[in-house]
Formats: sequence, structure tokens, C-alpha cells
Amino acid sequence: MTSIKLLVPRMPHRTALFKYLRRIDESLWYTNFGPLERELRARLEEKYGAHVVTVSSCTAGLELMYRHVYDSACGEPIDESDRPSIALPALTFAATALAAHREGLRVELEDVDPNEWTHPAVAGFGLPALGRWVDAAAAFGEQQVFPGQTAVFSLHATKAVGAGEGGYIVTHDARLAEKFRRQTNFGFDGGVSVEWGTNAKLSEYAAAIALASLDAWDREPWLRLHDWYKRYLPPTVTQQQRPRGVYPILAVLVPKGVLVESVVAKMAAAGIETRRWYCPILSLHPLFFGRKSGDLPVTNDISQRLIGLPYHLFLTEESVACVCGILNEVIRSLS
Repeated sequence: MTSIKLLVPRMPHRTALFKYLRRIDESLWYTNFGPLERELRARLEEKYGAHVVTVSSCTAGLELMYRHVYDSACGEPIDESDRPSIALPALTFAATALAAHREGLRVELEDVDPNEWTHPAVAGFGLPALGRWVDAAAAFGEQQVFPGQTAVFSLHATKAVGAGEGGYIVTHDARLAEKFRRQTNFGFDGGVSVEWGTNAKLSEYAAAIALASLDAWDREPWLRLHDWYKRYLPPTVTQQQRPRGVYPILAVLVPKGVLVESVVAKMAAAGIETRRWYCPILSLHPLFFGRKSGDLPVTNDISQRLIGLPYHLFLTEESVACVCGILNEVIRSLS
């Protein structure tokens, strides 16, 4: 039976890491803003034309960003109703809302755009977002960061450029970047904690992997993958409206009236791994009961029909055609 995986990270081969690991051995510097972390930061700052703060994970970066949003809004709240709020999409990964909740913000869950399936606060499925505070975890290669905007990116192994685990914050505000950098190191300034902080530093080993990933970065394979799916996806599914670009995952909607759980089961039986991305939606997570802002008609519809398809750089055109052909046959059999 054909076996096609949903996600297969493409991380740097060990031989690509040797030159960076050798530098770690020579410098005996393993963490705390070492030479590799500084080089990674400089390369990313050149890419974005903005300030960059590396972090141990995208979630840690989100917590720093949302803590700033909280601090800017008020002091210590008296009760739940006094907490400053932030609007986030109900259709996103739980880490987004959990980070905001953990830093004292009252999360208000909103609907997504009916065509792009996005929200200003989150680069949904890798499509750029235009909000002031953006979770851009999956948007390396597409999300620009404009003046007045702050975005957090992931370097998880499943992303287009990875470090295994890690992330970074991009902002044009030099003082905000310096604040975030202090806060990744316990809020230290001159060896003493001057403000809220945590331990969110990116190690030299993670920086080494990220640098090797940047060395190998190439848009073309991602664009080919995008084109293959554009060519072979059956007309029976609805695609997210997004331009030709770099996206780490692909989700489509099955037709109304087709039970998506049955599609998942039949695809699995055919050896095709799938996933129902961001389901259940956040308004159905017990932690966020009652947090939705108004109705969620688009999100509710998407969540009942969404299926994530295999999407990674180990796929060939033939395997993409196979996935799409089997998907079309499964949908027809269930219609």
C-alpha cells in the first residue's frame, strides 16, 4: 500500500552542521547570546530590514509580545472583567490563545475571512496577516513586517526554515526589541532583574541548525509544490485563496454534505495521512468557553469540512497527483 506522510520535516543534514558545531567547540560558548545566535540575528535583520530577537520557541516569543500588549494596556487587573482583551481567530493553533491567556489578556475569539480563512492577528496557514501584533509562526517566506507591526515566527522543525525548536520576534521598534531581549534573559540589566522576564534564550546549537537551514533556503521547491497541488486538486474541494508562495501546510474543504471524518478514514485506508487542522476550534476548548465575540459562521463551516493534505518537500509530482486522485475518488464515493 502507498504510504504518504502528512508532514516530513526537511532539516539540514549533519554534514551541513559541522562548520557551525566546530565553531561552538572552538568558542566554548553554548548559549546566552553567543556568536552563532548573533550571526543568525544579523542575517534575519538583513532579511526583514528590522530588529530581531531570537527566542527558544515561537510560544515563548508570543508570550513576550502579549505580555507587552498587557503591560501597555493596564496594570494589575482586579478581576476577569478588568483584564485587557485581545481579538484572536477561533480557527488557529491553541498556542496562540494560550500564550495570550497566560500573560493576562482576556481572549476574544472571532471569525475568519471567508475566502482566505485568516484573521489580522494570525498568519493563517502561512498567509500573511496585517494586524499590529501577529502570530506569524508558519509564515516564513511570505510575511513581511511593516513599521508599527510586530510579528513572531517559528523555527520548529515543521516550518519552511527550522532549528528543530526556536523562534524569533521581528519589530521596527528598537526600544521594544531591546526590552524583549532583556526579557528573554530574566529581565536582566546590569546583572539585576529590572522588569518581568523569563528564560527564553536561543541556544547556540539551535542557532547552528537555523543558520544551516538558512544556508539551504530555496523558495523554488515550495513554489513547485504549490503549483503541483494547484494543478491536481479536484474541483470538488474548496481551496484557501492564497497567492503562489511558500506555505508549510495545505488544507482544503470537502463539499457540504460529505462527512469529513469518513474522508479521513478512507484516505487513511488508502495510505494517505491527513489531519483536521485546528479542530476542534478554540471556542470548543473548555479553557475558552464563552470567549467568542459574536457568531462564528465561517469558522464553524470550515471546521466541519476541513482536511489537511500531505505537504512537504519530499513529495513528488506523482505523489501529489496520487493524493489528489484518491481524494477525488473518496469524495465521489461519499457524495
